Amino acid sequence: MFFRKFAVEMRKIFFVLFLLSAFGLSAQVDPPSLNCASVLNNGDITLNWEAPSDPNGEFVNYEVFQYLPGIETSTQIGTVGNINTTNFTHLLAGGDLSASCYYVITNYNNGTLQSSASSDTICSMLLDVSASITPGFVTLGWNTTHLGDYTTTNEYQVLVEFPAGVWTTAGTVPFGQPYNVFEYEVTECSALLNFQIQLQGNGGCFFTSNIDGDLFTDDNDAAAPVINAVSVDSLLGDAILSWTPSISDDLAGYIVYECINGFTFSIDTIWDPTATSYTNTASTANIQVEGYTIAAFDDCLEMGEPDPGPAAPACHETILLSSLWSACQTSVELSWNPYQFWTNGVEEYRIYAQEEDANGILYGSELLGVVDGSQTTFLHEGANLSSTYRYRVEAFELGGTATSASNTILQLLFYPAAPNGTRIITATVSNPDEISIFVDLDETIPSTNTYILEKKQVGESIIGSFPWEEINQSVQGPGSALLDFVDLDVETSQTQYDYRIITRNACDVNV
Repeated sequence: MFFRKFAVEMRKIFFVLFLLSAFGLSAQVDPPSLNCASVLNNGDITLNWEAPSDPNGEFVNYEVFQYLPGIETSTQIGTVGNINTTNFTHLLAGGDLSASCYYVITNYNNGTLQSSASSDTICSMLLDVSASITPGFVTLGWNTTHLGDYTTTNEYQVLVEFPAGVWTTAGTVPFGQPYNVFEYEVTECSALLNFQIQLQGNGGCFFTSNIDGDLFTDDNDAAAPVINAVSVDSLLGDAILSWTPSISDDLAGYIVYECINGFTFSIDTIWDPTATSYTNTASTANIQVEGYTIAAFDDCLEMGEPDPGPAAPACHETILLSSLWSACQTSVELSWNPYQFWTNGVEEYRIYAQEEDANGILYGSELLGVVDGSQTTFLHEGANLSSTYRYRVEAFELGGTATSASNTILQLLFYPAAPNGTRIITATVSNPDEISIFVDLDETIPSTNTYILEKKQVGESIIGSFPWEEINQSVQGPGSALLDFVDLDVETSQTQYDYRIITRNACDVNV
């Protein structure tokens, strides 16, 4: 009984061993997983991979093949006899002259010599660097690293060497195109630039291209800044230009131009790339419209002088405010030229005024009103006579944040001053039918007045006192000291006369 059970158990053990042996004989060793192909400085190409699993120790060797996609031929270029060796260098590969593609198979022996399927095919990158058709740029082009389906979230890293021995990342390009292009802007005036492309593959290794480069110069002009606005300083009357900086990386400064009769004239150079405004201290924008534009220049000087790029496309002009007032009126008409060259135009104009009364008291600035961006006039009503007003207009950009302020103008709403000491000096009978009247005037009065001579008979009429009647008038300006009248409608032998002088100012008011 014991031996029978022992025989049964041994048959089970032999059966299990048979199955294990059969499984071992039918197992296969996979190809390695190719991760990267790196081009060395001398043009050799090094492949890196991950070894396959070989639990039964059946590995014989790796066979490395070079594949030429253009003619679809493969050539064995080497073997590796150790399963734990995970790299191979293709000597004299010419990786700096052309791209090469590779795959690897595994040979193993599980009773008979077998070969695995081929691994994925990967390719070295051939980088070609040349001057771009766009001045000031370099075009980089290179092939993809994989044939067949392959996806990765990693991106191609574009590396540039400048100065010598210092490598930095110039940009990235997403993976997935059969051919890749990158445009590099040259910001060095003249420099030897080298480039290389890297892509991180599986297993942490990197595809690296050949290094290619040349002597390149910055032929690209600095980009023009964008003018925000030109304004007039409220106190000094200077024109103030403001702008958004140029986007050029090698920006060195700006040149300011004044626009006169369709021409632009350089008026100043700003050796500060961070500048965003400029004040023209020689401006006369308080009395005339002035136009300005600006250009940027990079650090590539010519004979020590800036070489500016194109100027901003339009000359922005200052707003010139003027006023119209008629004597004795309590309204002032304001007008100004429209602000131009904002992309969306002017949203509105705001009109401000600051009053100084006859006693010299200066009040704060106040907003008189707001008009639509299409209007360039405003009527200030209800102004105070004998006050001085400081007017200013400010334009606001439609859909933006820019503003432009006009010059400040002063308008005196004067009330003609009354003369002091105007009096009749003498009234003399020159002839029986003629009386000469002399009037003493205040010659210090700065205004022009009308002087009206009136008379009446002395005594009483049947209805009472005789009325005053105008007999003559004269308009006299500043500096008049004496005025004479002649009354020819008199009867001096029968009647006496009283005379008086009436002073009427330019506002038609007796003073």
